[in-house]
Amino acid sequence: MTMITKNTRKHFLALIGLTVFFVVYSHVYFYGTKNKTPQVFIDEKLRICPDEWIDNQMPIVINSDSLPRQYFILNSERMEMSEFDTVWVFDNCALKVQMVF
Repeated sequence: MTMITKNTRKHFLALIGLTVFFVVYSHVYFYGTKNKTPQVFIDEKLRICPDEWIDNQMPIVINSDSLPRQYFILNSERMEMSEFDTVWVFDNCALKVQMVF
């Protein structure tokens, strides 16, 4: 019968810890950068790079209760800028505004 020493146990636990870290880190890196889950929320705001930044310049009716004219597209869905940590987005994402007329 093989005897498990304290050093063997420490090495085994360290190996498990490194494996878990690698799996979690790689999941966040490979999937997070492609705008797929997981999404990171800080203070209830998204910290993920949107696919597009839209600025709608179409004429509107004055005094209408319309949606905000600027918004993000994430995974083919419109998302309001207020849902994002915009300081983080503008510092970390390569976005160009797309004006729509």
